[in-house]
Amino acid sequence: LVYPLAKFLRSQGYEEQLILADGDNYEYSNIDRQQFGLEAIQQNKAAYHAGRLRRENPELGDNIIAIEEFLSKDDIDNLIEEGTIVVNCTDNFAARKYVEDRVRTLDNAVHICCGNELKTGQVQLSVRNGGVDVTPTIFERIPKFNSVSGDRAGMTCEDLARLPSGGQLIFSNFMAAALALNYISQVFSDDPMYGGGRWASNHSVWFNTTTNNLNVEGKQPINTENLVGAS
Repeated sequence: LVYPLAKFLRSQGYEEQLILADGDNYEYSNIDRQQFGLEAIQQNKAAYHAGRLRRENPELGDNIIAIEEFLSKDDIDNLIEEGTIVVNCTDNFAARKYVEDRVRTLDNAVHICCGNELKTGQVQLSVRNGGVDVTPTIFERIPKFNSVSGDRAGMTCEDLARLPSGGQLIFSNFMAAALALNYISQVFSDDPMYGGGRWASNHSVWFNTTTNNLNVEGKQPINTENLVGAS
């Protein structure tokens, strides 16, 4: 996700921070479904990509920041502030819940929550604008996400070593990334239809890469009120 995202941000003249956070290192088991060179093996994922992004997008420069650790609830609460857009690509319930809970305390913030398995997955859009919930919470769509199980920030090295690896294909990873990027483009859009973030056309997309099926949930009719007077 981060390479097309950086290109998009550069095209928009983005001058804020792009923060990559991950406490994990690359392993050979990641080769079949994640984008990195062999030189990245045993390197921290966030640091590796931040360095490469700085070289490829010098306009973003020092605004690309790597956090080389798993984030705790306190870390997330301190990191996510007003106006933050979070693209959540974690694989545990706790990180999803901590981000969603924090976003819902702010007046303006966005949580794009991605998840996928071998051939299926979903991407959810959660938006706060002007202190109002523009979309349902991610818990309303998937109640099991309202859990702190699998909090990696509190795990020992031995606990982390026992976590399962794999169980995904690159096709589903790319699909989740593409859908997340579509939501990002909507959030950044100056199209008056979106009313400066006060309207979302849908909140969730479920996909199956075997059947090429997309199921869009939370579809909203076009908000013509936001279009009044727009050219």
